[in-house]
Amino acid sequence: YLEMELNGQKRDFLLDTGCEATLIPASYVRVKDIRPSDYEVFAANGISIPTLGVIQTETLLGNKRIPLRALVSYHVTEAMLGIEWLKHACATWDFEHSVLTLAASRRATPAEVETIRRQHM
Repeated sequence: YLEMELNGQKRDFLLDTGCEATLIPASYVRVKDIRPSDYEVFAANGISIPTLGVIQTETLLGNKRIPLRALVSYHVTEAMLGIEWLKHACATWDFEHSVLTLAASRRATPAEVETIRRQHM
């Protein structure tokens, strides 16, 4: 998980390399900010996930502003950052050391990584 601020609220975002698009719960955004989208989303089991549309906004990671383009749905309970977002953020994920580095961001310290890991176990 990656903790970022979205619309003034700290949120945990699941890093999901198996998901093409970024998907967030409707409760995270204002409905008036959602734009129509024809993009279809399917869960790993093949079931369609209805979406309300797409939102283009920014998140804060520390003091860094990171663009966020995400599909919005009432049918998900947590935000998922898909491979599209990871590529756009120029992410490098060191699985051996549990470190995610984003372009122009600092590396999380081992203590920060461990704190995040404990919070989500």
